[in-house]
Amino acid sequence: MPQPPLQLHYAGEQPLILSDDHTTELHTYLDVLLRHAWMIGWVTVIITFLGTVYAFTARPVYETSLMVQVEEKGQRDPKNILGEAGAIIDYKTAVTAEVELLRSRLVIARAIDRLGLHVGARPERFPIIGGLIAATGLADFVPALRGLGGYAWGGERIEVGVFDVPEYLENRAFSLRVLDGGRYQLSDADSGIRIEGRTGQSLSEITAYGPLDLRIDKLVGAAGTRFSLVCRSRVAATESVQKALDVQEVGKQSGVIVATLKGGSAVEVYRLLTEISREYLAQNGARRTEEADRSLAYLNQRLPEVKQRLEQAEARYNAFRNANGTVDVGEEGKLNLQRSAAARTRKIELEQKRTELLSRYTAAHPAVTAIDQQVRELMQELRDTATQLRQLPLLEQEMVRLAREVKVNSDLYTALITSAQQLQLITVARTSNVRLIDAPVRPDQPVTPNRPRIIAVAMFLGLCIGVMLAFLRRSVRRTVDDPEQLERMFGLPIYASIPHSQIQQTLVAASRDPTKLPLLSRVASMDVAVEGLRNLRSALQFCMKQSSNNIVLITGPTEGIGKSFLSVNLAAIMAASGKRVLLMDGDLRDGQLHRYFHSERANGLADLLSGAPIERTLRPSVLENLDFIATGSLPVNPAELLLRPELATMLGQLAPQYDLVLIDAAPLLAVADSLVLGTHAGVILLTARAGRTLPGEIAEALKRLARAGLAAKGMVFNDLTEAGSGYRYGKHYGYGKLRQIGYSPDDQRTTAGT
Repeated sequence: MPQPPLQLHYAGEQPLILSDDHTTELHTYLDVLLRHAWMIGWVTVIITFLGTVYAFTARPVYETSLMVQVEEKGQRDPKNILGEAGAIIDYKTAVTAEVELLRSRLVIARAIDRLGLHVGARPERFPIIGGLIAATGLADFVPALRGLGGYAWGGERIEVGVFDVPEYLENRAFSLRVLDGGRYQLSDADSGIRIEGRTGQSLSEITAYGPLDLRIDKLVGAAGTRFSLVCRSRVAATESVQKALDVQEVGKQSGVIVATLKGGSAVEVYRLLTEISREYLAQNGARRTEEADRSLAYLNQRLPEVKQRLEQAEARYNAFRNANGTVDVGEEGKLNLQRSAAARTRKIELEQKRTELLSRYTAAHPAVTAIDQQVRELMQELRDTATQLRQLPLLEQEMVRLAREVKVNSDLYTALITSAQQLQLITVARTSNVRLIDAPVRPDQPVTPNRPRIIAVAMFLGLCIGVMLAFLRRSVRRTVDDPEQLERMFGLPIYASIPHSQIQQTLVAASRDPTKLPLLSRVASMDVAVEGLRNLRSALQFCMKQSSNNIVLITGPTEGIGKSFLSVNLAAIMAASGKRVLLMDGDLRDGQLHRYFHSERANGLADLLSGAPIERTLRPSVLENLDFIATGSLPVNPAELLLRPELATMLGQLAPQYDLVLIDAAPLLAVADSLVLGTHAGVILLTARAGRTLPGEIAEALKRLARAGLAAKGMVFNDLTEAGSGYRYGKHYGYGKLRQIGYSPDDQRTTAGT
């Protein structure tokens, strides 16, 4: 249920209405962000810096690609034993098989061997920043970096012509150090190898593990610079390339394959993918030529047999005609002759095709079983025609049989001759069913790292993490940041909200004497915090009219909330307005007010309560109209000391002599001293600090006051940042919050002047 507006009534003024607006959630979020802007900013800067370092130190990755088309031939002509244009090797190639062939060890290993890419050589960089310095070329402006620590700082190069090591030393990093005069030293601590050579000269060394061969073609670097050399095993090098090579078909059943290769060198990826494409095309052509050669050999073996059968059939046919003359075969006989010849020719073709398929597949393969089914159907057709032929006269049957043999063998021989000629053309042309569409090109720019994108992402990530940390910090320690929230929670009026003083912070940081503290109201009287204290002075004057005496006690739940700062500056401002003020440091545990007046702690309240005369403990006119009593020598029993009747006697003597007696007391939650002093005060002000004081601490402080029969008149909200809860203090005092609650600057000036 919404709470009613809180009304604060002061003597001589109209009620000031503070609206309990429940639409401040967004404002609260903005307040958290602004209060933690420094943390968000630092987190963003740090993560952006780390992202920038990574962007400039990460190894660049270059990418190049090629595109090939797999030409899939149509189905074979059923009337041709091997199909038109050598269809025996133009069977439909599965694109997936070509994809696997392109990334196979057969292709990649040969390309690696030709280019010698199983050898890896790189300069050794200083950890983390070495790559950044090399990328930015800083070593060109600082020559002293060259060779420093044996690291490569930029511009170093190495070209290895030969580097072969025994199998035991494969995949091991050797250290190559540049020496003077074009010499170098190759070493490996684990194996104990240490040999020297000269650039451009072959070096052979017999080690305990076998022969080692090395030739460095080019070496650029200052003396002492180290390089790392690795001779990888063929298996490791091949697997590395296979991982970096991505081969995929473009679209669905398009027959177009794209191969993409990524690596750390633009020249390397270009040369390697080019060599892979050459090897792949060569393997494809060689495979097709091998098929053609095998098929041609098979045909050349069968041709003499078929030719001999044809000659024998023709001889028997001619002999029959010579013996019996011309025999007139009826229409039915001619038809059976044609059907039988066609069936026998087709059967022979299928048997040849089955034999060719069995060279690649098993008898259970679907293609082989399909041919077997067709052969069975043809056998049934031949049996049917044979049955019909047996119904003809014997002379006509023999004539049809001999003519059929001649026709079948003639057709088969012609088909074999045609196929052999076509295969000879294919063997000579060495054609391939793969066509290179786009050859690899040398990349100009790396694909990663994308420096602008990485820096932008790092900046955004830093901002997000900073915001998350800000809200996490707020959720872990939910301090009071809004004076209106404080009023709603505890029903106590906020007499003043004191803005954070950057000047005070600067003065304290610049102070070289830790025993002295700057008095802000004297050093910077126009500071926003001082203006807030003037508002407190005005509110206090109204409050004092209803109090039992002129003694004001300023305390707080805990230490470090600025109550001493408020007490001393409020006393100075009250004195500057012509009021006679006595400031008393009632924190007998650790009072520090004497530091604001550059004096000593000795001879103060503790001494006065112990029997010292007032004249010795009172420090008159530390400022105009302002007298001061320090803590005195810190006692071992401050609570018992404050309970002595001398305190009431002393306050009874001094209070009538001043317009205001201001006591800075110890924290309420730490000790009970403030409760003792509070029994003598007409007004008790409770101090809370923005971003530091917890609601539970204020609640407990109020409970302790209540148990002692005391009550706080109101609260002072200290150290409110400019972002805090809508309160704005500018160079013209800009009472922005007062405008929001219908209180004009003119009204405020009138009130402040009273």
